[in-house]
Amino acid sequence: MSSRASKAVTVLVEEAEKRCGIRWPVLAGSPPPNATAIHVGFERASKTAPESYSIRNGGDAQGRSITISGADNRGLLFGVGKFLRIVAFDRQQ
Repeated sequence: MSSRASKAVTVLVEEAEKRCGIRWPVLAGSPPPNATAIHVGFERASKTAPESYSIRNGGDAQGRSITISGADNRGLLFGVGKFLRIVAFDRQQ
């Protein structure tokens, strides 16, 4: 992962911690079984516009997931920013 992509992950983790008081772990690879996970990465499609992003939710037998994908480094950062703006965080009691 590039340094800019790593920065997008850092922004996501630090902002979530500020808003809800929980520091999310960062893993390279698959999450543990039945875990809720946020996957951050790049789109593989060749027709993806520069600086674009997508945010998808889903789940499988492993657990629930959200995927934030960018066409490039800027798109990934824009996707993380959008996710942070649309998600409502609650403070941990």
